[in-house]
Amino acid sequence: MIVDDESSIRSFIRIGFERSNFEIIEAETGEDGIRLARDNRPDIVILDVMLPGMDGFEVCIALRSE
Repeated sequence: MIVDDESSIRSFIRIGFERSNFEIIEAETGEDGIRLARDNRPDIVILDVMLPGMDGFEVCIALRSE
């Protein structure tokens, strides 16, 4: 899963992983990232640290606590 508020960065990262046959889930906000992670249980999460609202550190703490 990629959580980043910049669509161009998400696209760049997604392309690289899709070339290696990974399934990608994308979120634009930390809150959406947490919701999607709960629903999909991704193996790895790539977080932008400077997200609007809930930042990447807060998202990481929330996901790790679950």
